[in-house]
Amino acid sequence: MSITASGGAPYGVPVSAKGERPMTAYCPHCEAMEEMREVLHEDTLRVRGEPITVQTLALQCLRCATIISDPTHDEQTLQEVYALYRTRHSLLTPDEIRELRERYGLSQRALARLLGWGLVTIQRYEAGALQDPAHDAVLRRLSDPQEVLRLVTQAGDRLSAAEQMRVHTAALGMARAEAPQNIARAVERAILWDAARNPLDYGFQRFSLDRLGLVVCWLAQACERLFKTKLAKLLWLADFAAFRLHRVSLTGLAYARLPYGPVPDQFSLVLAALESLQIVAVVPDEAGEFSGERVEPRLTVDLHEFSPPERFVLDWVVRQFGDDSASELSRLSHAETMWRDHKDGDRLPYPDADTLRLLDALPFPGE
Repeated sequence: MSITASGGAPYGVPVSAKGERPMTAYCPHCEAMEEMREVLHEDTLRVRGEPITVQTLALQCLRCATIISDPTHDEQTLQEVYALYRTRHSLLTPDEIRELRERYGLSQRALARLLGWGLVTIQRYEAGALQDPAHDAVLRRLSDPQEVLRLVTQAGDRLSAAEQMRVHTAALGMARAEAPQNIARAVERAILWDAARNPLDYGFQRFSLDRLGLVVCWLAQACERLFKTKLAKLLWLADFAAFRLHRVSLTGLAYARLPYGPVPDQFSLVLAALESLQIVAVVPDEAGEFSGERVEPRLTVDLHEFSPPERFVLDWVVRQFGDDSASELSRLSHAETMWRDHKDGDRLPYPDADTLRLLDALPFPGE
């Protein structure tokens, strides 16, 4: 690995404090011990064939202005270059490697045995040496507690019984804590997988649980006692209204024909995912004329969280249908051609938004 000075930036920008006593070092140009000062300049190092340029500190001879190489500043430059290389190539930092190891209560020696590596390898990586991509991929497996449990099984007697117990306890604790989020994200990935193959079914919108959560929370704030069945109808109306206006849905949900009206596909799974992420709570509500499961927001959402076209659609849907009951919205949906032309379980096509009589009062923005 060689260090070459970039020609694009001037050398010798002083950074030593004014009045600070200059340090002394050997200048190979002057062939004598000379006074030096710290300066900021630009250096380029090649890392695995890739040029990496950084602004770094170096010593400059006060007699001849030559930039002097010295071990302390060269090591600082090397670590700055490595840090930039890691960022460019998404490699774990030494601190991240150390944190992954300590998460399971492992010493450097124990981690080396777990992975089947030499102790020196772990020590070098945590001290700042640059890992190769293959080793980085193995180290990243430590972020998954289930994967760590598999590694412990594979390691066998390379780990002591006490070390195995310590890792098992830590990994199982993390797995339990992460399970709800993992399930929620698995639901999200499944929807995205299907949407990639059937984009029109989802209104050409990329699905996101976080984005859906904002919409659901705002609807739950805007509508008093929002039951699940009514939420399903409001989401359908909002998504199809957005598609009618802009040819893209609001949430990226697909919709199916069910006996009580249009419902987001896999609605129960999606709501359970939002619950596990603590975005909403679904609670029983037996009070008053209507009973069922009510959706409560766990986030406070303002309309300004959405883009102007999204705000327009959400505001219009709530003003138009927010006071209607779920049964009334079901009755109205059954009168639509879209409903009559499909059987239970069918996906409801977004282009049919153009023929929905429920949306005929929908104005284009600005009208």
